[in-house]
Amino acid sequence: MKKANIIVAIIAVLVATSAITIGTYTNDRMMEKVATKMESENMKNGSMDDEKYAMQFLSGISYQPGQPSTLEFTVVDKDGKRLTQDQYKINHEKRMHVIIASQDLSQFRHIHPIFDTGTGTYKAPDFVFPTPGIYRIFTDFVVDSHDKTDRDMKMSDHAGVQYQDVIVGKAGPITPLGAPTTTESIDGTNVELKVTPGESSTKKVLEFTLTRDGKPVTDLQKLLGALGHLVVLREGDLEYIHTHALSTDINNQNGKVRFEVDFKQPGNYKAFAQFQRDNKVLTTDFVVKID
Repeated sequence: MKKANIIVAIIAVLVATSAITIGTYTNDRMMEKVATKMESENMKNGSMDDEKYAMQFLSGISYQPGQPSTLEFTVVDKDGKRLTQDQYKINHEKRMHVIIASQDLSQFRHIHPIFDTGTGTYKAPDFVFPTPGIYRIFTDFVVDSHDKTDRDMKMSDHAGVQYQDVIVGKAGPITPLGAPTTTESIDGTNVELKVTPGESSTKKVLEFTLTRDGKPVTDLQKLLGALGHLVVLREGDLEYIHTHALSTDINNQNGKVRFEVDFKQPGNYKAFAQFQRDNKVLTTDFVVKID
């Protein structure tokens, strides 16, 4: 066999393995009381320059579309020691948020795995990747400083997002996102998106108007502590933005839910907005173009 053919074969074997990329992001919007200071001190191009913690993905070496499998991972400190359950701070009602998105952004899941105190790992049993392709798994968490004098997030807390890519089945070509979208209908609820300027040149306000039978939806329930949840991912590199609705007031709803998003770079984005009504989570997605 020629040397060139050997190299190609080795590359094919490497690509066929489950984990292909690891990395670190940070929440775009942390707890409001410390966000501005933390961003100015620690943020570089939307990512935190911090290596205090790392995600270790522990599940099987392969996944097949449509087949249940167990996602299992742990987070270790700089000494390689697994974090215990009480080291994770409850943030937006959960200790761990896991976002799973396909590379082409056609698939999206938001789950909350269970912590196994015996192994020090988070597990999501019977998870199903719906289609073949490359998926990015984000773990979004806050490490508690154990300072109980203030229930809000503090500078001594660590907020970060780890991610790892896995291949499910045979990855095919990626279809571009296409033109921006502004309307979607799900379970009888119509959702319309309007994007307006925010308080700075890079920030935008994403306002979602929800109606049923032509009337405003005013009976949303709180979802993770707010009237809505939003994850935004950029086409191509899947730059991650995670935020919650500006309002938590469920008693004075007008059918509109607003989010403020800091788009640090231009590009095409997929915005996955989630709302809860009648104890059911409604997941919508919109293509947003930022110039």
